Amino acid sequence: RAGEMAEAQRLLERGIEIAERIDNKYHLSQNCWLMAELKNRQGRNEVAARYLERAGQVAQEVGRREIIFQTELLRLQILGATAREAAASGLEAMLRDYDGEKERAEICFQLFRLTKAMARRDEAASRFKDLWEKSGKVEYRERLEELREDQCQLAKNAKEAKRSQ
Repeated sequence: RAGEMAEAQRLLERGIEIAERIDNKYHLSQNCWLMAELKNRQGRNEVAARYLERAGQVAQEVGRREIIFQTELLRLQILGATAREAAASGLEAMLRDYDGEKERAEICFQLFRLTKAMARRDEAASRFKDLWEKSGKVEYRERLEELREDQCQLAKNAKEAKRSQ
């Protein structure tokens, strides 16, 4: 896995370099966002934040709504590690600003992850189920599986807490 991360980083660095050289802002915004994702997974949130800022700026310049959305979502995920209430408030604001099913499903998913609010889990699950049934995309089924695993873990934790009392 570490080798895969190193290879991904090398390829993204090269992609960023090429996109800059040929002034391809469309791909530059995406590559910077992907690098931010990678750095976040490595636990290097300060570096991730710099890539996110750049990705967001370039995406704004070229009107890449999906990258604008993804950068804001990741920014709030990172914020949630240190400022949970501020991140939750930001995610709630995103829910008011975005009306696409995919976006709303992702926002609810992140809200559930952050707050453990079952209403958000249920909403995310319902939306991902609808998206999966309409499109057959594996990414939606995987999100459903993650939500089921989280629900099972929460139920297990609740049972253990009752036994401890």
